[in-house]
Amino acid sequence: MIEITNAELNRIAKTLLENSDRNPSEEDKYYVYMLATKKEKEIIPFYIGKGTGTRVFAHENDAENVIKAIEEANEEPLNSDISEKIKKITNNKENIEKYIIKWGLSSDEAFMCESALLNMYDCLYPDTLTNVANGHASEKEKNSRVHTTRAYEISEFLKEVCIEEINYEDSLLINIPVAFIKITDSLAQYDKDKSYENKLIDYDQYVYESAQGYWNLSFDRACKAKYVVALQNNIIRGIYRINEWKVVKELREGPHAPSYPLETRKSENVQEDTKFLKKIGFIKKDDDLMTDDEIDELNKLRNQLLNKMIKERKSNGKSDEKDWFNEQKSTYNYEFVKGNVTVKEKLKY
Repeated sequence: MIEITNAELNRIAKTLLENSDRNPSEEDKYYVYMLATKKEKEIIPFYIGKGTGTRVFAHENDAENVIKAIEEANEEPLNSDISEKIKKITNNKENIEKYIIKWGLSSDEAFMCESALLNMYDCLYPDTLTNVANGHASEKEKNSRVHTTRAYEISEFLKEVCIEEINYEDSLLINIPVAFIKITDSLAQYDKDKSYENKLIDYDQYVYESAQGYWNLSFDRACKAKYVVALQNNIIRGIYRINEWKVVKELREGPHAPSYPLETRKSENVQEDTKFLKKIGFIKKDDDLMTDDEIDELNKLRNQLLNKMIKERKSNGKSDEKDWFNEQKSTYNYEFVKGNVTVKEKLKY
């Protein structure tokens, strides 16, 4: 490991921060770097990251601080619940090499560069990198069938990633009362939240908690729905059998309160506005509370619809007819009149 003087550190930071006009720039100050171990002539990458300034040098100090805190707590450092990156740094103190791969980037450009490198390296050498997640997905990756980012062989890409469409009229939903809830904005925050406290947040749980609430719906009408269908744009990300609906206060103070998206829930948990408190959210019915017939029906819905794009056929081939899903933030596929529920023959607002 090459020792860096303060003067050299300042030169590196200055070069990475300045733009072509030799003035400090906020827009293109990001870079992508790599940490690797070097044994003889072999370079083995174990971490790829995005940063600014002297971020590439911070990981060793971070590791030392974590190990120190663990030792002060009288625990065994490398047997503790710490990240693989910290373990790798601690076990290879004299052999850590640092590489600047690409610099002069915007934040989004750096995210995409980092993600591309992670995908490529993980494809060629699986389970070698210690990054918690594979990096940030582009908008098109988020809207694909698998909603994530990694490298795919082309036949696998067709099978696993490419979106399939299904017409509403051809789906099982035409006979079942459901509430459609759009969670596009919530899922846009998943990339920011997914490695919270150095642990990967389960995507399916994130989808569920994003869909839970809180919604400005009629309590009586919502209770007539059998399922909640969570939509990202027109793509079905979650299908949940409803156990019960609760108003904000009851739901957020109970054991089933949603935690994600993190910033959204943090704000909502202190919100006491009267209008907001009238909103409602739902709790899904767990498998162990469902009958065999209920589980069978839910599985059929998931097999037919999950991660597929559902659309409404345009009547008479009209292309200018507004898409129903894009016009609604949250609504139903059934009529509710004087206690009677009738599933609509055609999904149309």
